[in-house]
Amino acid sequence: MTIGEKSMGKILTISIAAYNVEQYIGQALDSLIDERIIDDLEIFVVDDGGTDKTLDIAKRYAEKYPDSIFPVHKENGGYGSTINTSVRLATGKYFKQLDGDDWFDKDNLYRFVELLKTIDVDMVATESITFNVIDNTQEKWSTTGNLKAGEYNFNDIILGNVISMYSSTFRTSIFKNNNIVITEHCFYTDVEYASLPIPYVNRFYVCCFPIYCYRVGREGQSVSIEGIKKHFKEQQKVLFNLMRMYMNIDNISKNKQNLLLKRIVIETANQFKYLCYLPMSKSSYNEIKDFYKKVNESYPAIIQIVLKEKLFVKLFAYTNGFAYPLMRFITILYLKGLLKPILKLKRLLKK
Repeated sequence: MTIGEKSMGKILTISIAAYNVEQYIGQALDSLIDERIIDDLEIFVVDDGGTDKTLDIAKRYAEKYPDSIFPVHKENGGYGSTINTSVRLATGKYFKQLDGDDWFDKDNLYRFVELLKTIDVDMVATESITFNVIDNTQEKWSTTGNLKAGEYNFNDIILGNVISMYSSTFRTSIFKNNNIVITEHCFYTDVEYASLPIPYVNRFYVCCFPIYCYRVGREGQSVSIEGIKKHFKEQQKVLFNLMRMYMNIDNISKNKQNLLLKRIVIETANQFKYLCYLPMSKSSYNEIKDFYKKVNESYPAIIQIVLKEKLFVKLFAYTNGFAYPLMRFITILYLKGLLKPILKLKRLLKK
C-alpha cells in the first residue's frame, strides 16, 4: 500500500524539513500528535540526507501512527527539495511547512484543523510565535494586521504585512496545478514557498491565533549571523528569482502585486544589511557595490521603489558607496542591540 493510499482524505499535509535535527524532531512531532485530529493529518518527515538519528526517531513515531506519519529519506537536495518532495506525495487538501527544529502550538493546531474542515479557500494566514532560546523570551507576530477573523478576497483587501512561511497554509492544489517548484540546493527558499503561490491565491482566510512556533538564536541556524555570512549569495539567488517572477507575471490584482513587491523591497534592503555583516574589507565593499549595480541594471524600477522606502539603501546609493563604513557601523550597533530603543520608538510613531 502506498503513502497516498494510506492517507487519502486528509485535511492537512504537514511537511517537516528534517536535516540532522535529532535533538528537536521529537518536540516537533509531539506538537502535532493530538488523538482528536491525528487521523486528519498527513505528516511527512523528510530526512534530507542527514547523518544523525532523525530518521530513526521518525520511524518510531510512524510505527505508532502508520496512517499519519511518514518518514521519507532522500539524498541531500536542500530545504526546497524537502518541500518539493512533500508536495509530490501530498494528498491533504491544505499544505503547511514545518522546520524540524520548530514546533506547532498543539492546542491551536487542533482549533486550526477543525477550522480547515469548515472553510474552502486558497490560503489561510495565521499568526506565529518567535521563541528566542538565548533569553527564553517569545513574541507574537501578526501577518494580517487589524483584519478580523474571516474570509476575504485578495482583490478587496490589503494585508498588513508580508506573508511568511510561518504564517501561511496553502491549498495543496495551488502547488500541484501550477507546477510551483522551490529552488533546490539553496538556503532561504522559505521566501519562495510563501511568495510563489500568491499569484494563484484568490480567497483567503484570516486566523487570529498562532500556530507556528519559530526557534531563533540556535547556533548553526541559516538565519544566524555566521549562517548569513556564509550563504549570502544564496539569499541573492532567491531574491533575484522573486524579482524575475514579479516582472514576468501578468493579470494579477494590484493587491497581489503590492504584496509581492513589499516582500522584494524588504529582502533587497535586508541584503544590504547582510552584506554589512561581512568583515570590513575591499572585497566586502565590492560585494555590496556589485549587488547594487546588478539590481540597478537588471531591475531599475524595483530599485527606485527600494530607494524611496529604505533609507539604509538610499544612504549607499546617494553617496555612491562612500557611506559603506557608516552603514557597517550602524549594522554593528544593531547587532549589539543598541538601536532597539530607536527602532521601538519608530514603530510606535508609525501607529
